[in-house]
Amino acid sequence: MKKFLVLCCVAAVLALTGCDPFGTDETKAYVTGMAYADTAWTEPLEGVTILMTGDSVNTYSQSTLTAQDGVFFMEIQLYPAPGGEGDFGYVLPGYAVLGLEAFYQGGHYIYADIKSNPFVIQVGDTLTVEPVDIYMLTGAK
Repeated sequence: MKKFLVLCCVAAVLALTGCDPFGTDETKAYVTGMAYADTAWTEPLEGVTILMTGDSVNTYSQSTLTAQDGVFFMEIQLYPAPGGEGDFGYVLPGYAVLGLEAFYQGGHYIYADIKSNPFVIQVGDTLTVEPVDIYMLTGAK
């Protein structure tokens, strides 16, 4: 009986140390897009602030800037959330609910509103949003 208990403990330790569900690709989703300084979409626009608004249950808000080539890339970490009825402890949902906005020189563009029309992205997927240009950023000079 003692050998069986020791084997069970060893198996449990190996299973727990060999599994890292948090911080791996199975707990992340990605968002990418591009901004342009002209309506012909030929001149990249650097320095556009991209704000991702998470649902604060399993995804937290973050921001980034477009790079010199006009591209932005966000890595969205999903965190465990309290389980529902019948679940034990915390569960890692298979998707993220998020809003996405762009800001530039007082201008503003909404890709998806977290409250009325959010993006829903599956874990492991990459969402490529439509490009925006300076004139789509209402109020931009």
